Amino acid sequence: MRKYITKNKKRIIIMLVCFCLTFLVRVILNLNIKNPWAMGDELGVMATGAYFAGYDWRQVLQLLNSDGGGANFYNGGFGIFLTPLFCLIKGRPYFLYQAILCVCALMQSLVVLISYQIMTKCFNIKNYYFCGAISVASSFFSVSRATNAMNESALILCTWGIIYLIMLLVQENSNKRVTIYSILLALILGYSYTIHTRTIVLIFSVIVAILFISFLNKKSLVRLSVFFLCLVGALLAAMKFNTFVLENVFVINDESQVLNTGQTATISVFEGIKLFFKGGQWQAFGDVFLGNLFGLNLITINIFFVVFFVWLRSFWTNIYQVVFKKNSPIIRKDDGFIMLGLVVYICAFGMVFLYSIHVLANSIVAIQSESCTRSF
Repeated sequence: MRKYITKNKKRIIIMLVCFCLTFLVRVILNLNIKNPWAMGDELGVMATGAYFAGYDWRQVLQLLNSDGGGANFYNGGFGIFLTPLFCLIKGRPYFLYQAILCVCALMQSLVVLISYQIMTKCFNIKNYYFCGAISVASSFFSVSRATNAMNESALILCTWGIIYLIMLLVQENSNKRVTIYSILLALILGYSYTIHTRTIVLIFSVIVAILFISFLNKKSLVRLSVFFLCLVGALLAAMKFNTFVLENVFVINDESQVLNTGQTATISVFEGIKLFFKGGQWQAFGDVFLGNLFGLNLITINIFFVVFFVWLRSFWTNIYQVVFKKNSPIIRKDDGFIMLGLVVYICAFGMVFLYSIHVLANSIVAIQSESCTRSF
């Protein structure tokens, strides 16, 4: 029997078993969850799917806001995929919610397939059991779980899709495939903006990483004209879609209050910057910034910073060779690792910095009232 199982079949079987196990574990964990526990966030996500299925939740969303709990606006890129569930499952709220959680579980479990492919195909690791174990860990090492109906599940999947495409681009030499991957990368980045406004940091980091790797290799990583043309088009379409969802799913009239829009988030960041420079609130900023870095490291059991310092060494080696010695990068195989590091760490540190600025006003109040734990 064993002789009929080729190496490629073994690779695929292990990958699918790992995927099925992670999906099954998540589904079993969700069975005891009978209603949303992050009511404002989850209703804000599900409202788009309900709208396209013919329901109007605007009164409920505004009622939550008037009570102080708040229903948050999370664009509509994830919620729209829930529309078929709202159409098919009627009068059975528990089954409907479980079906939605299954979608979240599926999206987070698909990370196993992508992570496994990156290790076996891009990094050419032949120990498939090791790849399976790491891919399972990759799908679970996340601050957001599949136990609630949150857009983070789609955001996680998009991020891994972007990482996979970057790895393929680093290794690809075919002009046709580079063009296809460039278009796909731009479209996924554009779509991610319909999931959450915070993906603007992800988009920025990917662009920086692409330009930097192109500089190191003295060759463009993507088809720049095709990539930027598709990205601009995708972002314009995403903004139109987000505006449509805001006006039709959340807003009733001019007095309607909507939380967590791109506009309110931008205003909050600028207000935080004013506090930071005018008030000199270094302690409050440092409290939140260092606390979140600690959280990032904790959720990855110290892997976050260990890999960061390994990456930093490769990053500096390539910079030194290209800029100071005018040589080509000395280690070609490091390019994918450097690229991923740029995307991951620009995103991570950028998000922590912006979030620390965003909540600076609350942190100042927390410290002044000697309730420092609230500032985290």
